[in-house]
Amino acid sequence: MGKEKAGFMTPKAIGNRIKAKGLQKLRWYCQMCQKQCRDENGFKCHCMSESHQRQLLLFADNVDEYLDGFSKEFMETFMEMLKRSYGTRRVHCNIVYNEFIADREHLHMNATRWQTLTEFIMYLGKEGSVVVDPTEKGIFITYIDRDPETLRRQEILLKREKFEALEAEKAERALEEQVARGNMLAKPTTEAVYTELKRDEESDKKIAFSLFGRATSGASSAAAATSTVDMTSERGEDASASAPADADEASSSAAAAPVTASPTCAAEPSSSSSSSLATAASKLQPLARNNALQEAAKKATLAKQTSSSASRKRKSALEEIMEEEERKKRLKKPSGGGGSGGRSSAASSMAAANKDSASAWLHRGIVVKVMNKHSNLYKQKCTVESVTNRGCTAQLRDPDTGELVPVPDSDLETVIPAIGRSVIVLSGEHRGLEAVLEKINVENFCVNVTVVRNLKQLKRLPYEHVSKMASKK
Repeated sequence: MGKEKAGFMTPKAIGNRIKAKGLQKLRWYCQMCQKQCRDENGFKCHCMSESHQRQLLLFADNVDEYLDGFSKEFMETFMEMLKRSYGTRRVHCNIVYNEFIADREHLHMNATRWQTLTEFIMYLGKEGSVVVDPTEKGIFITYIDRDPETLRRQEILLKREKFEALEAEKAERALEEQVARGNMLAKPTTEAVYTELKRDEESDKKIAFSLFGRATSGASSAAAATSTVDMTSERGEDASASAPADADEASSSAAAAPVTASPTCAAEPSSSSSSSLATAASKLQPLARNNALQEAAKKATLAKQTSSSASRKRKSALEEIMEEEERKKRLKKPSGGGGSGGRSSAASSMAAANKDSASAWLHRGIVVKVMNKHSNLYKQKCTVESVTNRGCTAQLRDPDTGELVPVPDSDLETVIPAIGRSVIVLSGEHRGLEAVLEKINVENFCVNVTVVRNLKQLKRLPYEHVSKMASKK
């Protein structure tokens, strides 16, 4: 009677399963039969078996096909595990191989064309699959990702970086244009030249006073008036010499001097003719007083003009521009009163409204991009729900909270969609009309569109004059 067959749960069967668990020696593994032996005796018995002999005959018939198949399967499995576990990180090749052979059912290297791991890694480096870095601590490898999806993402990133660089260049170019316009509008300022004060003693004029003890009160007042007129005329002449620009006032003061010189000359006779002098002085007193008052007024006007011209020289270009703007506003300000004034004020208000509407570019139903770094909507594309503050403020809907957020137009920029999409014209006679984007000129920052209403083509419109049309819900 034969020996009873051992069952599945017998101690011997359990022991055999424990011994077979885990990795065994590579030299006792048969890849053709995919059988792992536990010792040398078992491997010898397996090699003498009939099934193994049949597999060897099949292998001998087509050696290259089997080697190429095993090598290709080994390389694909190894590269898949390297990509999945480590990505593009730099890692030691032994670490990757130990993880690879941890699977009991893995394809063994002794069935491939490569005899050692170093030979296999060098082959991957020549093929361009990995970057090989041999060091003193061993060979390190880095996976080269050539997946089409990864290449597409990298291309998108490159396009985004290029677009941001173009936007930065565009902003810098606009800033340079603004600086150039400001320099053109600014008036050239003349710098003051400081010279040493030189006084010509020969040209100094002395003021003479004539006092008469016997003269009456009228004669003394006339003499005082004539002396005052002489002083005024001489000072007017000095002022005209120091300020050549005021030649008219100087000529008038110079013409007035001879008129007032006769009383002075008449006031120098001897004491014997004092009675006649008093009579003449009483007659000339009103004329001298009027001349004195006129010369004093001319002197004050001349001093005021001189000070204003000096202050004007000291003003900067910005102050002159501000004064020019104030002067234009005062000229444009309508005069109150009759119906003509009402019509002029209405016309001016209508012109101001048209000017505001022309300068405002925001429009309801367009998509804009928030560029304020301090805003919660920074770099987000939002739809303009409404426009307030004469077209200078847009009401945007927050995609997170759903609330309307007011954003000024200075913190927004237009959005250029893909070719063939709908846009809205934001300036010119076609403002507010829907158009179709035909072409984008990236080098000149402009686009070509076709208006839907009249099929009119608008070419070389700047990016700021069109924006993406929001999708209709």
